[in-house]
Amino acid sequence: MGEDQKKGKPCITQYTVETRCSGYTLVKVHPQTGRKHQIRAHFFSIGHPIVGDTLYGDTSIQKKYPRLMLHALAISFSSPEQEDLLIESPSPLVFP
Repeated sequence: MGEDQKKGKPCITQYTVETRCSGYTLVKVHPQTGRKHQIRAHFFSIGHPIVGDTLYGDTSIQKKYPRLMLHALAISFSSPEQEDLLIESPSPLVFP
């Protein structure tokens, strides 16, 4: 996946390593912008596609996983009434 210098928009993804395991690493990701497929594209671009990602990862390997192993622990935004909302969801059991 290349970067489209003419149509592409700047985006930033920050992450920290939570747990290193054999064959994969659990990371906590904080996208600073909201571009389509941002997290998936950024990790693919550094040679570490998200486990279970059949779009950006090696399809033969990624199909072994039951789902895209990407989960939003929390999301915050302002409602149309300008109320700040925070929605949280615990990690699924398939995560370490």
